Amino acid sequence: MAKQEAPYTIRVGRGIKAKVWTNNGSKSTWYNVTFARSYPLQG
Repeated sequence: MAKQEAPYTIRVGRGIKAKVWTNNGSKSTWYNVTFARSYPLQG
């Protein structure tokens, strides 16, 4: 099974992204949001 990309990606601030996923249920449509923080590697 191939990895599915999020339909919407939003930049929330500097270095923070939010991905919005749409899910179709039996009665209605609902949404899930995941946040990711990007930061430089220390080393």
